[in-house]
Amino acid sequence: MDPLQNSEFLKNKYQMLQDIYKNTLEQSDAIDKKDYSSLERLLNEREAMINSLRLMLEHSDEEKCNYTNEENTKFQQQNDTLYKEISGLFKSNAEKAESQKDEIAAEIRHLRLGKSAIVNGYFKKMPQRYGYFIDKKLG
Repeated sequence: MDPLQNSEFLKNKYQMLQDIYKNTLEQSDAIDKKDYSSLERLLNEREAMINSLRLMLEHSDEEKCNYTNEENTKFQQQNDTLYKEISGLFKSNAEKAESQKDEIAAEIRHLRLGKSAIVNGYFKKMPQRYGYFIDKKLG
């Protein structure tokens, strides 16, 4: 791969990584705001971006790339740094989402316990233990 193609490849890769990074930041905001419909949309977009990046990497000769050019080396370092930031932010988002999932599960358990207490305590029909009294005197 000639240096010009190599440089263009690295620029495209960097742009795709920047888009993924922005998407990951938006996911973090959606998790913080508990906006799950937006989060679902962002996750679908991220999946499409990652698949696009994967295709680009599969059809490239990145292993054959020559990073001797100073500009190419700079782009490769930026790509590596951005990838590490994306990875760290994604792990943080996953931890926040797991924490929220645990909170929601605890709330559901609490609601089920409350429902059970109401149904079994207040609305449970008690069997009659004594006989019925019928007054035959009508008048």
